Amino acid sequence: IMGPELNERKKMAERGVVSIVAKKIKNTTKFLSYQTLGIPPMNQGQNDLLDILNSSDTDGSNQEQLIREIINKYFEQHLGCRPKSIIHHV
Repeated sequence: IMGPELNERKKMAERGVVSIVAKKIKNTTKFLSYQTLGIPPMNQGQNDLLDILNSSDTDGSNQEQLIREIINKYFEQHLGCRPKSIIHHV
C-alpha cells in the first residue's frame, strides 16, 4: 500500500477512529449513535458527545467540517487525542 492509503491507515492507528451515525430529519441532522476504535474508554456516558452534537448547529455548506471540529474538540478535552472521524448518513 502506497501513498494516501498508507497515510490514512497510519492516522487511524495512531489516533483512533470515531464512527458517527447521523440522519437528516426535517432539515436538521440528528446524531443517533457513535462507536470508537483504538480509543481508551471514558467514564462519561456515550450520550455526552451525542448531546453536544445534537444541540449544535451543524447544518450548512460546511457540515462535515463542523461535525469533525466538534468531535475533535470533545476528544481533545477528554482524552487528549484527535481521532479520525467517519460520518455515516442514513
